[in-house]
Amino acid sequence: MAWLWRRDIDDEKRTPGFIYAIKSAFSRKNVDIEKAGHELRLFGIGPGQTVLDFGSGPGHYALAAARVVGDGGFVHALDLHPKAMELVERKASEMNLPNIETIYSDLHTGLDDESVDAVILFDVMRGRSDIKSLLGELHRILKPGGSVHVRDTGLKAGRLEELMVKDGLFRLKGILGGVLKYTKVEGEFHEI
Repeated sequence: MAWLWRRDIDDEKRTPGFIYAIKSAFSRKNVDIEKAGHELRLFGIGPGQTVLDFGSGPGHYALAAARVVGDGGFVHALDLHPKAMELVERKASEMNLPNIETIYSDLHTGLDDESVDAVILFDVMRGRSDIKSLLGELHRILKPGGSVHVRDTGLKAGRLEELMVKDGLFRLKGILGGVLKYTKVEGEFHEI
């Protein structure tokens, strides 16, 4: 099924809705969300934080983050596909998670400057032509000391690291289980 997930996209580079339905039907929802929550805690995401899951897809990490940050925190789940956002909203309602909202977008978050503690960026960067704009947006919304947690199975680690640090917006902080953690480099935001 992985070949279908990557290859079968529409004109706006969105995965067809039926793929989301299939993934949702076959996912081990509670197991996947528990595992994602464990990962997020290892990354340093915790109670009271504001998190953006950029490219959230069906929302395993966004939903896990909503549990991890608790009532004092908040999660923004962003994706280009309306079916993905519907799934996140439905699952959040079923799981009684009022601290999560969806954002339908491919790039612009609509969030305030320096309003997010952590960004989850899993399998988003491969094939994007607007990586500079993406990283600029993430830099803008991250609080000082904020972090971006990146994993992209479609890119070699060296290429991913090069993309993340080449414009001086982020610095590698560490690697944990194939996830690279970057922190925001302080300074004024500049258009790149």
